[in-house]
Amino acid sequence: MIKRFAFFASAMILMSTTPALAASDAETAELKAKKDAADLILNDDSFYRKWSKPGAIKTVEIAEKVKKEAEAIQDSLDVAVSDSRAWCNTRFFVNACINEARDLSYDRNRELRQVIVLADEVLRVDRTRRIAEKLEAQRAEKPEPIKMRKSHVKESESPLNLGRRSADGKIKPSEHVGQTAEDVRENNERARLAREQEEANIALYEQKQRETAARLAEAEAKAAQRRATREKNHERFQQRMKERTEAQERYERKQQEKESGLKKFF
Repeated sequence: MIKRFAFFASAMILMSTTPALAASDAETAELKAKKDAADLILNDDSFYRKWSKPGAIKTVEIAEKVKKEAEAIQDSLDVAVSDSRAWCNTRFFVNACINEARDLSYDRNRELRQVIVLADEVLRVDRTRRIAEKLEAQRAEKPEPIKMRKSHVKESESPLNLGRRSADGKIKPSEHVGQTAEDVRENNERARLAREQEEANIALYEQKQRETAARLAEAEAKAAQRRATREKNHERFQQRMKERTEAQERYERKQQEKESGLKKFF
């Protein structure tokens, strides 16, 4: 009689927990779907492969667009890590599962920062160019000449010949009619400074491009090495998870068999 009562009590407990188990299965399915979507985001390096190529970011408009897209991807990575953590908390080897998601997030964020640096360089060069053009325009603005009364102007005893003689001895009009020699020297100096500034900007830009390309090549080599290591770790992790899942399924089947055995008494 006591044994029969014990079986009855156990059966009642199992039957009372069945709705909770069903709800748990539904939540687990939702978490798994979010985890699958998070894996797609964390493993997607197409943005880096597209914009890290030398010369890919050519204009200011493209640079601004790339920066906005990179910021949006950073936000999606944060959500993906959060969804992965929620899924990992329901599994065995919780820490290993979470660390894998974090490592992928670190790789993607590092790639995003490298692309943002390239976009910022394009924007910096454009700002430098606009500042130089503004300064050149300010220097080119000629002040209004001071008007003097005729009585204060000394007549030249021999008029200054600003022309130049051609091969036949005739005087040709000067290229700088209406300008003094000082004006011509100032204009030539401004033009020389502008050329030097432009050449310096071009040389600096090319140097920055070479340094950036070298950094990207080095980063890509390190990233490839880390990817290879991560893939090996991922394979080992997946094998352990598979073994653990199979063990869990065997355990659940045994529990179901026990539950079926208890139903025979009722």
